[in-house]
Amino acid sequence: ITTNGESLKLLDAYTGELTGELRCGNAKMTNACFTPDGAMVIAGDDSGSVTLYDAKRHQTVISFKKWDPGVFP
Repeated sequence: ITTNGESLKLLDAYTGELTGELRCGNAKMTNACFTPDGAMVIAGDDSGSVTLYDAKRHQTVISFKKWDPGVFP
């Protein structure tokens, strides 16, 4: 996995070839890792949100936004 901030790029571990790209929205991605089975990618961004992606379908599964005390005191 590599990032340019705007998206996560999935690379083949052996060839370095691009195998997919996950769009991240407006926030800058700061870290990401695969689940042990390689099926999912979990990523965090600079807004404090965490997103779970399906690595094969290149789709968002669920996203958790940073807690905002103004919204849910």
